[in-house]
Amino acid sequence: MDYGVLCTASEQPKHGNYHQKGGCYQAEYQQNVQFLIGIRGYRVQIGIVSDTHGHSRFAQSAAYMLETFSVEHVLHCGDIGSTGVVEIFSQWPTHYVYGNTDDSRSVIQEEIEARGGRYYGKVADIELGGRRIGMTHGDDPALLMRMIRSEEYDLVCSGHTHQVNVRQVGHTLALNPGALFRAVRHTIAIVDLMTMHHEIVEV
Repeated sequence: MDYGVLCTASEQPKHGNYHQKGGCYQAEYQQNVQFLIGIRGYRVQIGIVSDTHGHSRFAQSAAYMLETFSVEHVLHCGDIGSTGVVEIFSQWPTHYVYGNTDDSRSVIQEEIEARGGRYYGKVADIELGGRRIGMTHGDDPALLMRMIRSEEYDLVCSGHTHQVNVRQVGHTLALNPGALFRAVRHTIAIVDLMTMHHEIVEV
């Protein structure tokens, strides 16, 4: 299975051509990045997180890592778990869907909106950086597969399984960033929406 890029927290992202270094496996960017910027407009890098389950310590570790990548938006794929998690990610425009364990949805939604985030319910349809992004938690596998196979999205994000899963289906990148709780490794994803270059980062 190709995870694109896998880095440990001790290794910082670099720009240009990528290579293996220690525990960090990186793939090459597409050539002539400046030319691509001219075609697609401006560059947007996003962070994708999931399954925090209210654990602020792990969410804070993810936030520190997101800062090192200078992301402009954050997507949370559900099982948020607490308003404290929402507070941690409020330094960015953050987009949320609910997960199957998010019982206090109205309370969480109120906190998200009070802190300037976007709450979409079960399914999000987002336009960022010239890309169409779909997001759902993933506890409804039939819904998730319909979204991935619809050919309507450049990127479909999900969580729920607590396992990293990245695959290309037609022109759609389907990405599960893994989990920030109850996982062997706590991971997030970074995606450059201009090149669709993606990294799975351990926090």
